[in-house]
Amino acid sequence: MSSAGAPPVLRTFTSLLKLCATRGDLATGRAVHAQLSARGLDSESLAATALANMYAKCRRPADARRVFDRMPARDRVAWNALVAGYARNGLARMAMEMVVRMQEEEGERPDSITLVSVLPACANARALAACREVHAFAIRAGMDELVNVSTAILDAYCKCGDIRAARAVFDWMPVKNSVSWNAMIDGYAENGDAREALALFNRMVGEGVDVTDVSVLAALQACGELGSLDEGRRVHELLVRIGLDANVSVMNALITMYSKCKRIDLASHVFDELDRRTQVSWNAMILGCAQNGCSEDAVRLFTRMQLENVKPDSFTLVSVIPALADISDPLQARWIHGYSIRLHLHQDVYVLTALIDMYAKCGRVNVARILFNSARERHLITWNAMIHGYGSHGFGKVTVELFEEMKSIGIAPNETTFLSVLSACSHAGCAAASYMKL
Repeated sequence: MSSAGAPPVLRTFTSLLKLCATRGDLATGRAVHAQLSARGLDSESLAATALANMYAKCRRPADARRVFDRMPARDRVAWNALVAGYARNGLARMAMEMVVRMQEEEGERPDSITLVSVLPACANARALAACREVHAFAIRAGMDELVNVSTAILDAYCKCGDIRAARAVFDWMPVKNSVSWNAMIDGYAENGDAREALALFNRMVGEGVDVTDVSVLAALQACGELGSLDEGRRVHELLVRIGLDANVSVMNALITMYSKCKRIDLASHVFDELDRRTQVSWNAMILGCAQNGCSEDAVRLFTRMQLENVKPDSFTLVSVIPALADISDPLQARWIHGYSIRLHLHQDVYVLTALIDMYAKCGRVNVARILFNSARERHLITWNAMIHGYGSHGFGKVTVELFEEMKSIGIAPNETTFLSVLSACSHAGCAAASYMKL
């Protein structure tokens, strides 16, 4: 039943369900569901599809599936709603299974909406083979020329790490919109090819394509990775011209870019000029100061952040703790440790690793080891911090013992680990190779 031919009461309820879906209002959505059931309308195709969509967008995919399974007849719109619902909730395998079922059980041929819905699920699952199957189907069905389908395909390839396949799709596209350009530029940036991301961004600008915050964010990330200050300044000038200097996410990325280009003065100017500073703004500025050797400035910013009633998070602590380690003040070390406990962040693996490194640099290796032993989980970086702490203080034998313990539980060392062990053995005068058993 189309909405045009539906009874007025049904149109009203489906409109309410769409509003609930948009707002994520599960309670009201359930109330509407109850009203539809009371009137015997919940099995109507239009109502059931709207219900399935509402439950999916309210992160209740199981409820969406129950509504779907009770439908006496299902059209392509209903199948698409469930496919999109599974994809949106990270259930990639189920989304892909539904695409197969809609063809095998109902004879419903997927359309462009189906493909655009299932491709993000393939991408999130890093299911490259599935992406290729969807791409092949799109070509056979003649849907690969649709800009929304091609953009979804190239974005999925990017997220699966096949940047060459993504670029081939991009170059082949007869029509590209700003979303297509953004997906390709962001794909390069996220896959570590900053140079190509920046080159494509400059081409986008040169061809007069509308630049958005997505493309600017990717370009700023690329400039920062390359340490390209001149390019970064040009992007800065462009974003001001198109009014993106009011976008706090863009300005936060600008702070990070200038920090990575070692121009903490320019980063600080951007930070000071912000009308509104988010937690991310503070984190970016504190990290920038810490990474550029301005440890005392980082600590002052951290103090100012609290005075302005902005609550730090684990990222804030991971940014400011290395600055305190550089200052090497045992009193401040104990203070930040206590502060992390009050915030219930001291068992966060990254915060704990930073604390271990800080105590070791302050000469309190015994305290660092107590924290290491108390860790609920230890990543490679945690082991490296403790090994480096022992090594930097000349505890060669203990360093090697910890190294052997790490290997015995199946954690593979990296270059940082080896350098720390070699340094420790060098300081202690022991034979590194015999201990390391490389």
